[in-house]
Amino acid sequence: MSLWGRVISVFGLVCAAASLHAHPSILLTATLDGAQVAEPFGSAGSPAQSTNGGTVSLLYNPNATEGGLFLSYTIQLNGLDLDGTETPNDPSDDVLGIQFRMGGKGTNGPHVLNVFGQVEGVIRRDDAQLSVHATNSYLQGAWNDMDENLTGSRGTRRDVDSIKLSDALDDLLADRLYVHVATRAFPEGELRGQILSRPPLIVPQRLSGGSLQLTIDHKTLREYRIESSTNLTNWNLLTNLYSLHSVARFVDFGAATQSQRFYRISELVILPLHISIQPQSTTINAGQPLNLSVVASGSEPVTYQWFRNEVPIAGATNVNYSVAATTADDAGIYKIEIVNPGGQLDSQNAVVTVNP
Repeated sequence: MSLWGRVISVFGLVCAAASLHAHPSILLTATLDGAQVAEPFGSAGSPAQSTNGGTVSLLYNPNATEGGLFLSYTIQLNGLDLDGTETPNDPSDDVLGIQFRMGGKGTNGPHVLNVFGQVEGVIRRDDAQLSVHATNSYLQGAWNDMDENLTGSRGTRRDVDSIKLSDALDDLLADRLYVHVATRAFPEGELRGQILSRPPLIVPQRLSGGSLQLTIDHKTLREYRIESSTNLTNWNLLTNLYSLHSVARFVDFGAATQSQRFYRISELVILPLHISIQPQSTTINAGQPLNLSVVASGSEPVTYQWFRNEVPIAGATNVNYSVAATTADDAGIYKIEIVNPGGQLDSQNAVVTVNP
């Protein structure tokens, strides 16, 4: 899986590297208001801006070994009614639906999680951990892969369906998801908030001798590509700096020998590993073939190593492991260890029984 990247800084300074390895949670936020609402589908024009608002706080846990991937969230609404009892004589502020949707700033897109309300006349609250606090007008929940709800024929996805969190990670970490709130005062009652991570803080510092240190402060999983140029046209790669902690530093000693030197810094989102299909236990007869496999996703480069009874199997470094004709020695407990820039993830154990 490729990394999503964007240029975050071009400047005439620079920076040697300390690679830090951890699994921090990722903090994201969104501010709900009417000014962000894009022209709705089927509308002849953009809606009037809502005078209501709200906030969304999100915490993404990228460490799949600690209970699986999940995105916990709190949605606080201002001046809106979640259950119709706050202002019973004024239904215009009643919330009809809240969804996480896919789309960049100023664009609309399909649902990725139905949080609250009706979708096509059917109550859809696909987050099994959702709790609604109507009196205080806020909701809390946790989106994970168990919240997928596909309603198309033969289990296919429709634009109004909820999907797995792992299938939306690219867009979540690239700021391409937003929260949409619809009220009975449609379209004036719409609210929208783009889900954004905190931008990195880049601090350059000239060191003694003329070299330059660059400190990058960020709270998310990132890889930084640092390039240099003498003319802002021909860029040379200095390093790819993995930043899995809140602070990473790079020092460019070459800055001391050049009178003019420019730097371009791009950030790449490091997608953590996720196993969608685990290796399965099996019972076979001696002489029959053994085939084990795993399906995983995450940022490249990804390496694989199969184990039998906690001992690495020589040459077993692919997503598939097979034995053409098994013997009693092939019985045991198998697993695969997967590693990428975001860390290490082990599969579940698969017990292989070989009958004589």
